[in-house]
Amino acid sequence: MAGPATQLLSKLNLIGKLFPKAKRFRHVLSQECSVEYFVPEINLSPDKDCYSDGDSANLTCNGNFGGPPSNQCNGGSWTLPPSSCEVFTCQRPETPPTLILSPNKTSYSAKEILAYSCTKGHQLIGASVSLCDQPDTWNPPTIPNCLVSCNMTAVGNATFSYPGPYNEGDVITITCDDGFSLGPGASSAMTCTENGWNSVPVCYPNCLVPAVDNSDHMSDQELTHEETIEIHCDDGYSFNQEHDFPLQCNNSVISGVIPNVCYLDCDPLSPPIDGEVSGDYLHGTSASYTCDSNSTLNGATEATCENGIWSNRGGVYRCYGKNFTDNLWILL
Repeated sequence: MAGPATQLLSKLNLIGKLFPKAKRFRHVLSQECSVEYFVPEINLSPDKDCYSDGDSANLTCNGNFGGPPSNQCNGGSWTLPPSSCEVFTCQRPETPPTLILSPNKTSYSAKEILAYSCTKGHQLIGASVSLCDQPDTWNPPTIPNCLVSCNMTAVGNATFSYPGPYNEGDVITITCDDGFSLGPGASSAMTCTENGWNSVPVCYPNCLVPAVDNSDHMSDQELTHEETIEIHCDDGYSFNQEHDFPLQCNNSVISGVIPNVCYLDCDPLSPPIDGEVSGDYLHGTSASYTCDSNSTLNGATEATCENGIWSNRGGVYRCYGKNFTDNLWILL
């Protein structure tokens, strides 16, 4: 004959069959644990409806599993908190061909992490990872960009406005070192484009033009690349029989003549009596005295100007007729 406890259990089983919602009373009274403790997405092994006191169950999930991987029934209650199981997917985001996905597949499971990188020659701008956080929802939601990366290019004798890295759309400026320049009209800006740098400036060495005495250039002057100036000797001064000297700097080389000094020119010579004087009176030039065919000059026929002084000291000569000269020799 069955005891009272057995009879009570049989009655509870009958009530459970007639009234399924009353199962929980059975679990409580029998110290069994129900699978309803776990979310429906969790799989228990061994698989059964009720677990007796002391039974253990291994927990698995076809999605994102969270919590203890197993649990044990103890006195009608599970000993550990319930585990979680999120089952959803995110579709592969639309990306440009320069963006690399890892792993690269058509869909991603719940809480899966997607890593972004770029093809060679491009720089990642934005988040490097994203999480499948909710159904078809990435966190962060913004897809990063892959911009062209411009390498540090060599610009000699210059400094950059900032050290880099440089990506598509970045604009930097260069500053030439002391003693160097870009030249007139040249741009100091460089723009990183999808094809690389749009241009690469050049810093050329400057030219030094020394001071020239007796001119409008009385102190040293530095010329930038392709810069031009013109030196003018003061009035009454010249160099190589010239007064004006245009100069241009080209990559540290000066084109044109730089005077050492502007020399003093000479005053015009007085013509000989009954004769003429011809020639220039600039420094380094010579002047000539002439008489007519029937006369003879009583002195040198030529004088040279040297820094404002004639070689004959600017003497005054005279032309004498030949008869006078012949008679003078007879008297002597």
